[in-house]
Amino acid sequence: MFLNGRMWCERHANSVKWLRARDGSIYEIGPTAAIDDRSPNLVGILVDELNREMVAHLTSCFKDHEGVYIVTDGNVRTATIPKGRVDHTPDGPRVLHEVGHTAWQRGWGVYSHTGYLARVVLRVTATEPPVVHVYANGVPVLRRVPDWIAMRGRGTNADRDHATFRRAVMDAVTRVIIRVEEEE
Repeated sequence: MFLNGRMWCERHANSVKWLRARDGSIYEIGPTAAIDDRSPNLVGILVDELNREMVAHLTSCFKDHEGVYIVTDGNVRTATIPKGRVDHTPDGPRVLHEVGHTAWQRGWGVYSHTGYLARVVLRVTATEPPVVHVYANGVPVLRRVPDWIAMRGRGTNADRDHATFRRAVMDAVTRVIIRVEEEE
């Protein structure tokens, strides 16, 4: 594909597309992805794949709140997973990150005039294989290499692997951001 005055393969062109979306924003100045880093593209694609289902879930959770808006991040943003970071997991606090990693993130927000009511973020490390960290309201709820990447070269069905991964993300998020009637 021809983009930004250069020729790119499709995956790299998509990464460039996601990063160019930052132009003119507060995120314009910051690190850029290495030429072999496809994680900006991966997080962009993951949010696109999950968007319909995630927005439907968030809409159902906040349907009784007035003046609430649900938005999908338009840009992929730079993030960092610092060395020695302690994540609070269902089994208690654990150091999950032995080394620091550059990552890219994108997600969804539920907000009103008072601020955010809920936030779901997918953060993808710039590692091989890339690890997807899913946060719901700031709590890490899933840390996993996407199934089709983990199963690369094993002859599995990529569509089924994508569906399995999407289901894992949705299951993890719905355990934290739940419908009010489910609490009663």
